[in-house]
Amino acid sequence: MKQKGLIHLASLALIFALLLTGCGSSTPEPTSVPTTGTIKGKILRSDGKSLVDEFAGEYGYVILICAGTNIPKSECLREQDLQKDVSEILASICDTVDQSPHCKFHKMIGADDISHTGSYLFPAVFPGDYDLLLIAVSNGIAMSVRLTDVDSVQAGETVEYNFTTQ
Repeated sequence: MKQKGLIHLASLALIFALLLTGCGSSTPEPTSVPTTGTIKGKILRSDGKSLVDEFAGEYGYVILICAGTNIPKSECLREQDLQKDVSEILASICDTVDQSPHCKFHKMIGADDISHTGSYLFPAVFPGDYDLLLIAVSNGIAMSVRLTDVDSVQAGETVEYNFTTQ
């Protein structure tokens, strides 16, 4: 009986020691693997200032275009959407909380206003190939330019694409 009692005490002591050292008391933290990347940059005039001037009543949007077919559910325009009039495209820009099916993307995700610094940011973009559509509105007239040659987005990476008008 003494051997059984010693084995039982040794087992309890081992469990107690493991608990004190943290071994076996918790599961390891899972390592977070990024699933999206970022696209950022600046849209500037040739003099280095922002393309649009908010104080002059101008505003602008940079819109993500899915250039590749391998992009699952990104909130971006597709080629068929580009056949629409600019005013229709602007109407498809929705508030962040709007989840209705006519929304192509949401302001917080992609259509950042470029009027102050010329900067734009797409913080959560699925890996793949994209183009950008710049829409600038001044005096009620909308100008749109498709920006290409954007590097492919990789998970966990940031792609920087700057554009300066001539």
